[in-house]
Amino acid sequence: MGYDMQMAFPPDDVVAGYVPPLPGYEDRFLCSNHAMDDMVAVMVAAAVMDTTAVPEDFPAWPPKGISQKRVDTLGAVFCVEGAEGLIGHDCTDQMTSREERLFDAWALATNAILTRRSDQPGKVLSCKFSSQRSWYVWPEECQWIASGLLAGLARQESALHAPYVRSGMAPEAAAAWIRKWALFNQMAAENGGYRVS
Repeated sequence: MGYDMQMAFPPDDVVAGYVPPLPGYEDRFLCSNHAMDDMVAVMVAAAVMDTTAVPEDFPAWPPKGISQKRVDTLGAVFCVEGAEGLIGHDCTDQMTSREERLFDAWALATNAILTRRSDQPGKVLSCKFSSQRSWYVWPEECQWIASGLLAGLARQESALHAPYVRSGMAPEAAAAWIRKWALFNQMAAENGGYRVS
C-alpha cells in the first residue's frame, strides 16, 4: 500500500523537467509508505513542516444516529466534491432528510479536520502525510513545499538527501526524487492543491 496524491484539477501545462511517476497522469504522484516517511523527513529538513500539531480525533463512522446496517443498505460511498475536494456522498436520493442531515454534519466535522492548516506561517501540518485519509493540501501549502525543497536543493543541503541516502539511495537519485516531488507541488499550487489518499 502507498500514497496517491491527486491534484484538484489536471494541469494544463506540465512544469519543465517534471516526469510523472505514472505516465499520462500528470495530476498524480504515487509513492510507497516508506518513501513518504522519508519525504516527510526531507520536508522537515527543508523547514516546511509543522510537526507540533496533533490532529484531532475523527468523528466515528457511521455517523451517530445511522446504523452500520443502514449504511450498508444505502451503499454510502465517500466522494470528492468541488475545488477543495470535500468529502461528500453519492446516495442523497436514497437517504431520508434526517439521515442526510446526520451525514452532512459528520462530513462537515470530518472536512474541518482534513482541511485544517497549521498555525505556523509557511508550514504544513506533517499529519497530512501520515495517513491516506484524504487530507487536503492547500495551493499555498503546495507552494511552500515546492519553494522550500527547491531552495534546499539549490543550496545542495546534505540534510535534504539524508533520509533517502540512509535508505540506500544514491545522493543524485535522492535529489532527483526530491526535485520531482517539488515540481509536483509547484504544479499543484496552480491547480487547486491535492488530496493525500
